[in-house]
Amino acid sequence: MKKMSWTAWGFLFLVIVPFICVVFYYCSVVSPRYASSAKVIVKQSDSMTQLPSDIPFFGSTASQTGLDAELVTEFILSRDMLGRLEDKHNLKSHFQNSEIDLLSRLPADASKEDFLEYYQDHLSVTLNEVSSVLTIEVQAFSAGYSTEVLETILEESELFINNIGHKLARSQVLFVQGEIERAQQNLRDSKRAILEFQDTHKLYNPEQEGVAMQTVVHQLEGELARSQTELKSLKSFMNAQAPEVVSLRGKIKALEQQLEQERSKLAGNPKGQNLNDITSGFQDLKMDIEFATDIYKTALITLEQARVEAYRKLKHLVIVESPELPEDAKYPRIIYNIATLGLILLLVYGVFVIVIATIREHKDM
Repeated sequence: MKKMSWTAWGFLFLVIVPFICVVFYYCSVVSPRYASSAKVIVKQSDSMTQLPSDIPFFGSTASQTGLDAELVTEFILSRDMLGRLEDKHNLKSHFQNSEIDLLSRLPADASKEDFLEYYQDHLSVTLNEVSSVLTIEVQAFSAGYSTEVLETILEESELFINNIGHKLARSQVLFVQGEIERAQQNLRDSKRAILEFQDTHKLYNPEQEGVAMQTVVHQLEGELARSQTELKSLKSFMNAQAPEVVSLRGKIKALEQQLEQERSKLAGNPKGQNLNDITSGFQDLKMDIEFATDIYKTALITLEQARVEAYRKLKHLVIVESPELPEDAKYPRIIYNIATLGLILLLVYGVFVIVIATIREHKDM
């Protein structure tokens, strides 16, 4: 029997034996993995009303959508998502099932970091940078289980992106509501100040009171002037002690006293405060109320605008393609893997032959 050459032995142990072992593993041992996939896109509420002709604004929205999609991608691959899936589906137990082949199974003593890495290896999230569509694919050792896990991932991602929008909207609205409360308090304080002012000075409206007093003074002055003119006329042809003259003098004296009293009221109150000063203070308080009212109205308008803006910034996860129950196992790709391994083994064998041939050549020299 002819002795086998070293190249034959090398081909046997470097190519044939490993190749047969791998073929046996893939055809008889490996556990099939089912893949369920879905396509989603993150949309803002205001993006639904964008006009295609508004190119700059549309581009800005598309850019923001891409950033949101990347944020969702990071969340899906995160430890937080893994924790939620573990709570709802007992993910670790599924991947550590004894019916799964040893090489595909998650080790029983796997650490948290190993579990996260294993989870990420069995999950694919790809982003189409042009359309900003996210394609999510979940691998599991059961067709129904992969679909259930994917549906939970979509639900949690929807909650995640919604919470981000709600938090931003809530903080914006709360800030404006705080401004409204301050404006309301300022308005109450201004109204209270003017009420106290009215109680202190016993005047409802100093401006109107001043006008009324001025009117009375003018009327008295006119009446006094007419009476004095009439008195002069009577004196020209009547005795100073005539009843008509005496009566008219009494009327003039009464008018003068009344006029003095009204002028005193106009000039100042018993506390020595001038009516003009009181009116000026009252006008200042009225301006404070008007200013506080304007601020309050502006704050209300701002609140409504903030609510509209908050709604526009809310984000939603729109499902483009819903997950479906897979009928056939997608992984491992047996033919592709075997062919790839065969090529690698041949390359290794080729390197081995070159190295051995080089060594033998140096020995023969």
